[in-house]
Amino acid sequence: MSFSVSLLNNKSEMNRVIKTTESLVELTGTLKDGTSVINPVILVSGDLTSFVNANYMYISTFGRYYFINDIVSVRVNLFEIHAHVDYLCFLSCRFCKIKSPHCLVLKCTTNAD
Repeated sequence: MSFSVSLLNNKSEMNRVIKTTESLVELTGTLKDGTSVINPVILVSGDLTSFVNANYMYISTFGRYYFINDIVSVRVNLFEIHAHVDYLCFLSCRFCKIKSPHCLVLKCTTNAD
């Protein structure tokens, strides 16, 4: 199964809900056998110089954003991208679709009042 992978450069802190990203390249990838949607290993082919600065990605098929942990060369112009789901973004996107899209929680306290 092939799908589109948007490789990005995330310029925000990992704990930010709304990320500031720069789009680097759009590639076609496949999920490596034996991996999960939460911690995927994606096989992509292309020139490494076009995505060497990628540290974040979006896979529209899964509807999730991921932090890129590692990019491993398999052979010439074939790479494995090891990633982990951005739970904060995933959950906030789900919450905004269910509730009002006009709310944004920036800070939470534990006061009972």
